[in-house]
Amino acid sequence: MEKRILGIDIRDGALSAVLIESNVSGNFIEANEYILPFDDEENDITFLDLLEDLAAKIDIESVECVASIPAESIYFRNVKMPFKEKKKIAQILPLELGPEMLVPVDEMVIDFRYIDADNNPEGVEIITAGVEETRIETFLEAFKSCGLDPDILTINGYATAIALGGMSGLPDHSLFIDADMTMATLFTIVSGQIYIVRPVFADLNSADGINSLCIEIDRVNSACCSRYNIDFKPETVFVTGTCLTIDSFEKRMSEKLEVPVKGMDLLRDTDINISNFPSMSWEPGQMDNALALTFASITGYDCFNFRKGKFAVERKWKEHKKDIIKTGIAALVMILVFLSYGIVDIVVTKKRVSSIETQIDNIYALTFPSEDIPADPVDEMQNRVDGLREIPMTSEAGNGRYKIDILNKVSKMIPESIDIEVKKIIISKDSVIISGSTDSFSTVDDIHARFEKEEMFTNVSDPDSSRDSRKNRVNFKLNMKL
Repeated sequence: MEKRILGIDIRDGALSAVLIESNVSGNFIEANEYILPFDDEENDITFLDLLEDLAAKIDIESVECVASIPAESIYFRNVKMPFKEKKKIAQILPLELGPEMLVPVDEMVIDFRYIDADNNPEGVEIITAGVEETRIETFLEAFKSCGLDPDILTINGYATAIALGGMSGLPDHSLFIDADMTMATLFTIVSGQIYIVRPVFADLNSADGINSLCIEIDRVNSACCSRYNIDFKPETVFVTGTCLTIDSFEKRMSEKLEVPVKGMDLLRDTDINISNFPSMSWEPGQMDNALALTFASITGYDCFNFRKGKFAVERKWKEHKKDIIKTGIAALVMILVFLSYGIVDIVVTKKRVSSIETQIDNIYALTFPSEDIPADPVDEMQNRVDGLREIPMTSEAGNGRYKIDILNKVSKMIPESIDIEVKKIIISKDSVIISGSTDSFSTVDDIHARFEKEEMFTNVSDPDSSRDSRKNRVNFKLNMKL
């Protein structure tokens, strides 16, 4: 089924968007935009202003929307639970997180994701993410003003980290950094799974910005080691975001961390499948997060999603009105076609039945011209035939014979090899008369002799044999007694 998915990655003061058309032929990049604040000396630029600018550049009608919000507004915690049932965890989380949160938990939307749930029989480790309800309301109201209603509202970089975790050849220990000039979100990835998510401040415009970021990275690496009792040492650091526009950023980071640092490109590095080439304006550092969001919808990435509780998505038929109408029209046309075939078949059948009934009435009227046609002429004629079959014809000696038996005997006594045309057979109580024509007098004598030998017939005679010169045939008339 064809659908259009719009991924929107909301940054601090900017947003990126990728629009994908997904159908049976593949996934196609329909449009991509990176929206920066425009100059407005009188008013502050809001997220709504950026969305309206995006709506003016991209056709957002009838799209499925997936969006991510800045990670610095999210509270992350790693928690161990003694049970794995999602409902139980959802019930106990507010009590578990309450003392650690700066905001009352009843004023937050909280979601969680498992960490290596299958390999921990005693319970499960989870990553929790909580955000203030007022923040969610602000974002959703802005989306609604532009005619959008995201099915998924997740965290910057999380979908990209999931895509990276599924990359073939990924080292067992990796670090993914989603960074712009003032903020960075760090993801520790162990055997393809996200273990820790931490947003950190990083003033990369300053001279000491890279050093400060590397200090935060060391802290997160140490936290992963102590939390999960593993020797977490990233073999490769993957980076995306506007930080990649800084001169020699990967090289300087690599020298500081003493591990390879690689700028991410989802289209190059992962199995995300796009059937066309992106536009010349495509910059992986700007577009990868938005692209990963579209594939969160297409392939079903297990992302955090703050569309829950009172913010759960309300499925409105208007969202898919065109598809519903098209499907309904197609179904109606099919129903009408089947009905028309059925009606035509019924009409044709009725005409055939009426024609057959008329023929039956005509046959009965010809057979019994002096009688009225009964309600069921076929049954009446069948009864009369059955009655005639039960009437025997007896000879003077009293031996009962049926006409059908006599006709059968006559048929067997005249071989198919004889050239004979029987014109009339008259069967009375004690005699049979057979008249017809044949090719010669000798054939007449042969037939005469055959009947004389049959015990059923006596006194066989042929008084009226004569030649018909016009047809070169011999007419005969055999008389015999029963």
